[in-house]
Order: sequence, then structure tokens, then C-alpha cells
Amino acid sequence: MNNARCPKCNGEFSADYGEHTLVCPFCGEKTDAVRARKYFAVFHDRAATEGEAHGDKLLKFEEYLRVGAHELRQEDFGAAKEAYLKATQINPRDYRGFMGLVAACTKNYTDFKDTEHREYLQKAFAVADEEQQKNIAATYRAYEAKTSMTDSEYDEYLAEKQKDYKSHIKKAIIAFSKLIDDNKKKAKIAYISMFAMIGVGVVLIVLGLIFSFIWMVLPGVILIGGSYAAVAVWSRQRFYEKLYDFLVALFNVMKDFKFDIPQTDKVLDHMRTILYSVKDGDPVSATGAKVAALVEFLKSTGNKQAAVFCETQKFAEKYK
Repeated sequence: MNNARCPKCNGEFSADYGEHTLVCPFCGEKTDAVRARKYFAVFHDRAATEGEAHGDKLLKFEEYLRVGAHELRQEDFGAAKEAYLKATQINPRDYRGFMGLVAACTKNYTDFKDTEHREYLQKAFAVADEEQQKNIAATYRAYEAKTSMTDSEYDEYLAEKQKDYKSHIKKAIIAFSKLIDDNKKKAKIAYISMFAMIGVGVVLIVLGLIFSFIWMVLPGVILIGGSYAAVAVWSRQRFYEKLYDFLVALFNVMKDFKFDIPQTDKVLDHMRTILYSVKDGDPVSATGAKVAALVEFLKSTGNKQAAVFCETQKFAEKYK
């Protein structure tokens, strides 16, 4: 049974009572165990007394909160805002929907120039109880301090943030390399099995037809059909190897493109999306579509170095 609630993302989970510090399984943030359990209890005690927080309404409200949190993690802030707006329409007396809107408007507290979020922040304070107001203040305090930065300080912050982003992408590429190495043996076995299954299947079908042994034809058809799975494993490995070489090459030459900060961030966003697609085990076609989006963006910038890179990369040429 759940007994703790994350103050950061509002995810609920089970926690042993002997623990002092908890790590949220949804957002990865550390939180004090007592605070997380109290937050869980306060929420559910309050929900039990509020008429609009019962039945289907509560389920829909919680679902929109989950969708909003997911979209924030995916950095689709427009979709996150839409989900949180629907949550506040269903239950305008729960501060979490408004704080979700604050996070969406400020791009998860990284856009220090946004002013739209202030209206939602005031609404969150208005409907929150004393303990919740403390949580809101604690969440917002660090962001508020950065809103007073000068333009030069803000540029320095963006440059440092991008440096961290590049480090994150680099680690993801290294993890991708390990995945490829781990799957090499499996792909090799699949490659050998592919020919073996097709060969044996053809022999069984031919012999079955020649000697009128119909019972031999069916296993032959099954073997040939089953070889598709082996082909898929081998094809995916080949795709991953070429994709890895492409991403490494792009990451190493990006500095030569001399993109501005927004353009560089956009390229990194595309690379992150591709690497997440690989990590999630998406079909090759789905990952390929994300590669095509990256190539399209590189060409749309009008940057000569980026255009030359795309033209000289055979892998990129497939995704014009």
C-alpha cells in the first residue's frame, strides 16, 4: 500500500518506516521520509472532506496530474500545460494543478523571463493549506532568486546549463555504446539462425512437395516465417551501429557549426529524443522518424557546415 507522496511530482509510492530519506521512483528526487508520509496523509485527509475530490472526478483529476508530470519529464511544456489546465477545471480547490501550470509556464523552472506563471502561483497559494503553502514556497524560492539575474548573468546560466546538457547526452551515448556491445552476440546468433531457418525451411517444403509429404511443408513454412524474428534482431543491431556512429560524429563536430544557444539546445533535444527512443526499445521505424526530424532541423538552420555534414553522412542521406 502507498504511504508516501513526493512533494516534487506528487507521485505516490510505498516506503519502509525505517527509512529517513526517500528517493521518488517517479522523478528521482530525494525527500525527507517524514515529510513525504505527512504529505500523503494530509492530501488524503483533505481529499476525503472535499466534495469535488470523490469518484470519477478524482480519478480524472489524478490522471491529468500524471499526464502533466509525464509531459514535463518529456519537456513537452505545451502538452503539460494543457493537462494541468484540465486538472484545474475539474478540481480548482487543489493547488497541485496550479503548481503544475507554474512548472509548465516556466519550462520546469528554467525560463526566468516568464511572467504568465504568476497568476497560477497566486491561485495555488489561495487554495493551499498552511503546510502546502510551505511546500510551494520551498519549491519556488530557488527559481524566484534567479529571476533577478541580469542579461549577462542569464546568458552565463544558459551556457552552463548547456554544458550540463551536453554532459548528459554524452553519458547517454556511452550507454548506447554499451547496449550495442551487449547485443552483438545476440545479433550474430540471429544472423546465423536466419540462414539456417530459411535453408531448413526451404528443404522441408521442397521435399514435402516432391514426395507429397504435406506434414513436412507446414514446419518448413513455420521455420521460414520464424526467421523474420531473427532478421528483425539482426537488422535492429545494424541500425543501432550506424545510428551510434552518426550521433558520435555529430556530437564531435557540433562545435564547428557555431550554432547559437537555442539552436544547439534544439540539436541536443533531438539527440536526447532519439536516445530515449533507443532506450525504450521503440521500433526502428519510430526511431528512424526521430532521426529524420534531426536531419531536417540541421538542414533548416541554413548552416553550411551542418549541411555539409548531412551530405557526407550516408546514414543521414537515408533520412532526407
